[in-house]
Amino acid sequence: MAKEDKISSIFTEHEHLYSVLSAEITDKINIIQGHSITGDAVAGPCAEAERLMAEAHELMEQMELEAREQPDELRQALANRVRSYSAELRRLNKEYQNIKHRVCRAEVLEGGARSATAAERLMDDTELMERTGGRLDEGYRMCLESEAIGAEVLGDLSSQRETLLRTRSRLRDTDSELGRSSRLLTGMMHRAMQNRVLLLLVAAVLLAAVGYAVYALAVRSS
Repeated sequence: MAKEDKISSIFTEHEHLYSVLSAEITDKINIIQGHSITGDAVAGPCAEAERLMAEAHELMEQMELEAREQPDELRQALANRVRSYSAELRRLNKEYQNIKHRVCRAEVLEGGARSATAAERLMDDTELMERTGGRLDEGYRMCLESEAIGAEVLGDLSSQRETLLRTRSRLRDTDSELGRSSRLLTGMMHRAMQNRVLLLLVAAVLLAAVGYAVYALAVRSS
């Protein structure tokens, strides 16, 4: 009789310990389910719940062994109670796994949203860099075009300067030729005047000679 009381006392202690474990597991499940916290904060309650689940499963094995060692009149009743505890533990484990799956899925979705936001931000930054690079390339191209145009203008100005210098040289040559022509014409005009004066003197002498001859003939005739 004392042996039966000892075994029943051990089984009763196991039952009491299981009640405590199941209450703690339920509390952890409610914490995980009820909290609106981040994935990092959920990791602690999840680890604690899994530890309690492992202890409860070990306790179920010990309770099954204890139930098998009970007398025939107690064995079946205790086995039924162990099966009931095992069913409850399976239900708690299933509930925990469902909640854990939802939490993990929410974390994945949130992480995916953050990743999508980061990817969008990266794409925006990439597009901004591409637009900035395009503007820099366009500005560089315009600078090259302006430099080419400036070089072409400088080339044209240099060519026009040479043309102007050649024209100026030709004008100086022409002016020099005109000066020589003017001096030549002036000399020719002076010589023409001299020749004209000389011709007038010759004509005057001839007229005087003719007049004297006519006068001399007239005097002789009288």
